[in-house]
Amino acid sequence: MKRILHFINTGGPGGAETVYLALVTGLDRSRWHSTAILPEVDWLAGELSAAGIQPRIDSARRLYDLPFFRRLLRLVRDEGIEVIHSHLFGPTVEAGIVGMLTGVPVVGTIHGQGDLSPRERLKALKFGLIRRGVSRLVFVSDSLRDSFLAEGPFPRERTAVIPNGVDPRRHEGLDRAAARAELGVPEDAFLVGALGNLRPVKRYDLFLEAAALLRQRSPDYRFVVVGQTPPQLHGELFALRDRLGLADVVQFTGFRSDAERLLAAMDLFTVTSDSEGFSIATVQAMVSRLPVVATRCGGPEEILEHGRTGVLVHTGSAREIADAIETLRREPARRASLGEAARHAAIERYSLAAQIRAYEGLYEQVIAERGRRKTRVASSEMRPVDRAEATDEPSDVEQQGSAVEVDTLAAAPRS
Repeated sequence: MKRILHFINTGGPGGAETVYLALVTGLDRSRWHSTAILPEVDWLAGELSAAGIQPRIDSARRLYDLPFFRRLLRLVRDEGIEVIHSHLFGPTVEAGIVGMLTGVPVVGTIHGQGDLSPRERLKALKFGLIRRGVSRLVFVSDSLRDSFLAEGPFPRERTAVIPNGVDPRRHEGLDRAAARAELGVPEDAFLVGALGNLRPVKRYDLFLEAAALLRQRSPDYRFVVVGQTPPQLHGELFALRDRLGLADVVQFTGFRSDAERLLAAMDLFTVTSDSEGFSIATVQAMVSRLPVVATRCGGPEEILEHGRTGVLVHTGSAREIADAIETLRREPARRASLGEAARHAAIERYSLAAQIRAYEGLYEQVIAERGRRKTRVASSEMRPVDRAEATDEPSDVEQQGSAVEVDTLAAAPRS
């Protein structure tokens, strides 16, 4: 059984945390023993505990916090960790340092554009640490990989794209009428929904502006947003909702662990973001047979085929979003066709099982690469060099041994 350390610096509900949870709980336990480190007791810790996995809690820290690194190094060595899997940019920098110091291969997953701040301090240094210490960088979409590699140098051959996955079983047999009754939505109303933690990049202000335009066209519209709301943004969005006269038709549910149940209540799903690394919410909506209207913000255009499994619009335009929704409201047959095609495509391409298998294969690959490096080092140390035959040029054995030594210290192939 191989031992893997899962490493993240957030604990609340979100896309990266959901992937972390899926991997820790979903890996084949006959082959993988998982150790989970979290910064706090929050949603993620509770979900892991409910699944029978007790995470290790290490309180919040700053980059280059030496006591934290000493604890982490001791854990890696004492537990015999064979792979470190980090999530988000900051933890991947930290894991890269541990990888350099221990030789343990590191897999780092970048989940979205927000992982790397435009004002990131010491960016060149951090990219250097990742290049030296991280064996593979994983991205959840091709567009995210392209934009990230444009920010800093990292060998493309040491990257991979593994889309996030959804378990279709969680979206079956749900009671639409009961969910709508819980939300207070009449059966004859047209419910437009959105799913995702409320952050500025999600542009829920556009969602509200589009809602105001749609209410001018029909009194049948109702709207719901499902996701955790930070206090400051919560106040701003509620104030905007009230200014637009939408208090009686738009509701914010906050975080829901049964989000798929509320998806079953919706008639249409929308993504209004300026930027998305992948948009797992879009896949969840597709599995729920919902027609999707999404902005061309990175992830959705890799997931949706415009006109067949969804409708794509430009970012930043509330009117274009509203027009697309209104067109679909008036065409129930087209909505049904989009929803069925979307579900089929999502299950075929974005299953949770496929995501987990892809990561397991990547873990096996980096472990095997480390084994080959160690074998080459041992081989080069055991083979004697006949000094009588030595020339001014280093031998093939000396060249190979020197290169392997550097690679082993770096815990990854050199760029």
